[in-house]
Amino acid sequence: MLAAATPGPEISLIGILVELGVCLLLTTLVLGLRREVVPRPYLVYWSWSWMALSLALGSVLVVLQRNLQPGGLARVDPVETIILEWLYQTAKFLFLGFLLLGAMAYGGRTYDRRRAEFVVGGTAVVLGIASLLLTVDLNGLVAIQAVVAAPLFAVAAWWMGSRPGQHSLGPKILYFGLVTLAVQWGLYVVAFGGVGGPDTSWAPLMNWISGYNSYLDAGQALILGVGMALTVVEDDRHAAERTQQSRIVAATAAEARLSQVLRAAHEGILTVDADHRIGLINRAAETTLG
Repeated sequence: MLAAATPGPEISLIGILVELGVCLLLTTLVLGLRREVVPRPYLVYWSWSWMALSLALGSVLVVLQRNLQPGGLARVDPVETIILEWLYQTAKFLFLGFLLLGAMAYGGRTYDRRRAEFVVGGTAVVLGIASLLLTVDLNGLVAIQAVVAAPLFAVAAWWMGSRPGQHSLGPKILYFGLVTLAVQWGLYVVAFGGVGGPDTSWAPLMNWISGYNSYLDAGQALILGVGMALTVVEDDRHAAERTQQSRIVAATAAEARLSQVLRAAHEGILTVDADHRIGLINRAAETTLG
């Protein structure tokens, strides 16, 4: 989520601030939805994913801000920088993992939730450490993220689309956002990984993407957030409709059973309300009362 040298570090810093603001807004939105609707595993994972991404952006924001201070890198504690970069990298992988678990849960995949959470957490920590063993350059860290993120976004999109009978707007927006993220992060592999070198025909485009990627990510985060919110609201509405329909079917069945009992009874049966009005009466009672 960091810029190449072309736009300047100040542009990158502003982009991180914009993206962090969007993530904090979406975190608040999803946490609010968790309090208002019936608990759903996918909503829990999505709220965790936004919290993880906010943590990642906060960590890298501190690194960038210190690098821009007078004296630059000479005044930055290398150990503290390594810790912040590890936190940044680990939190980004947590974001990806929880987003994937949410898509799996929404798609109806059955799995051991506790074990899956442990695997996601452990993998994120290991990948965070392994990334820093390969490079401490921020652009290099984003390139590593992109190698992992592009296929994970594609898999999450496939799982989101695999739930049968989903024709609502929310899942469609979320599916679109995940597919475009898979493509976008595939481009990040080239942009941040330096694939092809600076003399290739696509180098200007890659420089622009790497320089303004935080703004692209902020826009994609908004698409995901809107898709998630609509998906939750529509899922809750569909659940309420199914509950109401079940109650109607149950009431109709109970009424049919009661009517059958009344017709089969040889004794006269009738009910009278508080205003002395007859509510129910069977044929035997009608015959008896004339």
